[in-house]
Amino acid sequence: MKALEKETAKYPINRVLCKVYSIPQGSMSFVQDNIFIGQMPKRIVVGCVDNDSFHGTFEKSPFDFKHYDINFIGVYVDGQPTPHNPLDLNFAQNNYIKGYHSYSVERKN
Repeated sequence: MKALEKETAKYPINRVLCKVYSIPQGSMSFVQDNIFIGQMPKRIVVGCVDNDSFHGTFEKSPFDFKHYDINFIGVYVDGQPTPHNPLDLNFAQNNYIKGYHSYSVERKN
């Protein structure tokens, strides 16, 4: 308690922000500019689910994530890929382990 008499208490705050974007069915590309204004997050998690499961259909789970044959995903800051080069994925040929590996590497930091 003596320490609080000399200076104010400082508590770490981890801000969590959830953003939702809808991609029209059949769309072959999706670009979203200026997702974050100000400070960049330490971690970005991307998950894709069916629209009706996200909006509360009781027969479906909002945690049933699907890949929807995504073949390219990247994050750019000022035109530069961050934190590494974009991921080229190919689910038909079982070439998608980079996505899981980069996720586990980022979680360790």
